[in-house]
Amino acid sequence: INLSESAKYDKGTIAARKHLMDFYYQQSDNENVLQSSIELEKLALKLKDYKTLSSLYKNRAIAYEYLGFTEKTKQEYALGLKYTNLIPDQDYRHYNLSLLYYNMAVFYQDSSEQSLSYLKIGLKEINSVKDNSESISAQKKEDMLISFSTNLGMFYKQSKNKLKDENLAEDYLKEALNIIDKSKFDIDKSTKIDLYATLAELYLGKKEYNKAVKYSENALAL
Repeated sequence: INLSESAKYDKGTIAARKHLMDFYYQQSDNENVLQSSIELEKLALKLKDYKTLSSLYKNRAIAYEYLGFTEKTKQEYALGLKYTNLIPDQDYRHYNLSLLYYNMAVFYQDSSEQSLSYLKIGLKEINSVKDNSESISAQKKEDMLISFSTNLGMFYKQSKNKLKDENLAEDYLKEALNIIDKSKFDIDKSTKIDLYATLAELYLGKKEYNKAVKYSENALAL
C-alpha cells in the first residue's frame, strides 16, 4: 500500500487495499473490514471502480450485520446494488448481483416472502451468466447454482415457514443434486454433506424412509 501510494499509483493502491479488506473479511474481523474499507471506498469512487465498490459494500453489509447494525446493513446492501448495476461487464455484473441477493436472502430470512424473493432474483441473475463467459468461470457459476438451489430447497422444507412446500423443496434439492452429479469440478465436501443431510430430513418428514436412509448414508460416507 505504501509503495503504491508514494508512487501515486492508484490502481495498485486499490488492489492492495482490496486484498487487505478481503483478508480481514476472510478472518471474520468485522471491525477491521469496516476500517480498511474507508480509504478504499474513497479511491474506488474517484476511479469509478464499480467492481471494487460492489465487493466493498457486500463485505461491509455482512460486517455490519454481524456487529448488529441492522440499518447500516440495509444501507450497505442498497449501495452494493446501486454500484453493482453500473458494472459494464454483463457477466460480472450478473454474478456479483447474485452474490448480493444471496446474502440479502440470509439477512432477511425472518421475513419469509422477502427472503424468497431475493433467492429467486439471485437465481435468475446467476442463470444470466453465459456458460462460456470470459469473466466468470463455469465453476463459479456452478457453485452459485448449487447454493441457490439448495437454499431454495431448504426454504421450502422449513416447518415453521408459512410457504412450506415439500414438493417444491424436493424439486430444488434434486436440481442441486443433479448439478453435483454431473459436475466436472471438485465439489466441496461440506456442500455435499449439507445437501445429503437436507434430503434425508426431507424424506424422513415425507415418511419415505428408504430415501432418507440412502441420503443419510451418503452424508456419513463423506
